[in-house]
Amino acid sequence: MEALELATLRVPLRLAGVLALGDCYLADRRWRWAAEHYAQVVRDAQASPTLLLRAAAGLDRLGLPRFGVEACRKATRLDPTLAQPFYDLSYYLLRTGGTPGTIEAAAVMESLFRQSEL
Repeated sequence: MEALELATLRVPLRLAGVLALGDCYLADRRWRWAAEHYAQVVRDAQASPTLLLRAAAGLDRLGLPRFGVEACRKATRLDPTLAQPFYDLSYYLLRTGGTPGTIEAAAVMESLFRQSEL
């Protein structure tokens, strides 16, 4: 793993590679490094909805579902026609202590936000 880490200092990985490295750190129980790599994907403006959802799942496995909420919201804005980001958003909202009522309100707000952007 150390050789790969050194190589990424010289040539940055594409986002899929960053995500894969986060998964490797998670499997190796290097929680902080995994979280940093997943967060890098979420922060990147070029991240696709698919990569954002995978990063959200990794963050959730680390016990950080609130960052999964952020990733899913970003994914819903990138492609409002996809159903999975909305489903995952509801899941992470529940994991962060949201009630069904607050989740329904969040869904309405997301829908209104999308309509105002069109």
